[in-house]
Amino acid sequence: MAMQEKYTTGVDNLFAANQTMPVVTDVIKVPSGESVMKRGTLVASTGQAVTAAADVYGVLAEDVDASKSDVNTVIFLTGEFNEKAMSVGTPTSGTLSVSDCKSSARKIGIFIKSNQE
Repeated sequence: MAMQEKYTTGVDNLFAANQTMPVVTDVIKVPSGESVMKRGTLVASTGQAVTAAADVYGVLAEDVDASKSDVNTVIFLTGEFNEKAMSVGTPTSGTLSVSDCKSSARKIGIFIKSNQE
């Protein structure tokens, strides 16, 4: 009998607007030792949560726990996302918020918006 993974998604308000632009996905390797990251975390090309606005590469499409081993996971490379459903990593100095990443994310096709409540 072949093994099959099953995934479920719930409403989490990650996407903003009506997605008039295409949402492009890819797979990225999150290195072992990276703590649990939630769906909507902005990630760098290294697979780690961004700690500098210029490092934005994609948005995690699912929760990831790479605390014990590398994990291959899906990321969104483009799309319109709700700022309040997103997160970033902790920089070694200073602070960083999702809002700080808007400009660099926009350059690569990730649009961060404030959804109406």
